[in-house]
Amino acid sequence: MISVIIPVYNLENYIERCIKSVLIQTFKNFEVICVDDKSQDRTVEIIEKIAKTDSRVKLLRQPQNSGPAMARSYGCRESKGSYIFFLDGDDTLPSNALELLYTKIKDSKVDIVRGSVVVVDFDGNRNLLKCDSLPYGSERYGVYRALLEGCFRHNLCFTLFNRSLLTDYTYLFHPNMRNGEDAYLFYQLVENIKNGIEVIPEIVYFYQMNPNSSSHIELSDNSLDGLLIFHKYVTSIDFRDDYLEKLSYRNSTKIVNYHALRNGFKRVEKSIKKNSTPPFLSMKYRIKYMSFLDLIIFYVRVLILNLNNI
Repeated sequence: MISVIIPVYNLENYIERCIKSVLIQTFKNFEVICVDDKSQDRTVEIIEKIAKTDSRVKLLRQPQNSGPAMARSYGCRESKGSYIFFLDGDDTLPSNALELLYTKIKDSKVDIVRGSVVVVDFDGNRNLLKCDSLPYGSERYGVYRALLEGCFRHNLCFTLFNRSLLTDYTYLFHPNMRNGEDAYLFYQLVENIKNGIEVIPEIVYFYQMNPNSSSHIELSDNSLDGLLIFHKYVTSIDFRDDYLEKLSYRNSTKIVNYHALRNGFKRVEKSIKKNSTPPFLSMKYRIKYMSFLDLIIFYVRVLILNLNNI
């Protein structure tokens, strides 16, 4: 009934804990599809050992390292479930997660059900993130507005999808996209939502902070490219609404400029030219799209960065 798809790459310290959190679910009608992205450690060996003891666990192997987006796409094509749930290989689930999501999606007959997520930090402390909301409704406009205003996250995890939403349409994928791949797909999915989205307050996901994840280290060139590819896409969407269009440019300009502070202006500028994106780092874009407060914060950070480099 549910296909749990786990893209994995060099997760020997996490993958067993992750898979076991699925195997102890109170909801039993599922398969676990692990898609290995050419791991160089013991990840594959650990998955194969688990698969020998539980036939619900299946291992697929990418012919080359292509990033999590391509791994998820491969897993979707090979899955059998009526519903699809994405799980990152270093995260875990509470034991009733699938049951909560399945019950809601069956009762409401929507395309997507989203639950709440708890962040587990490096010391094991747990913090409940603010629950996603859809204050403007679950139709196309309302979801886009909630995404752009930060009310609703663009993550693929802690979310149950109707299979048809993922498999009956053609979506854009970029090989080696390692940053922004969740958002890139989620914004495309919104275009095809027919039956809406529901949000439940119950916790369905434990996000384990991983010091080796892309959110905690300087972005690679592939990650920067992925980030720019997403922001190029989101600012090209025909929102059919002036407010949403301006909001998309404001968000993208702000985020890209902040990433330039962290990863270097020359590197981000190089990625902008390579991917033919709008000139998010230009003074024209900053003045036109960033708020006055955003600009003050940005230039204070620029000043601090320059002082630290003296």
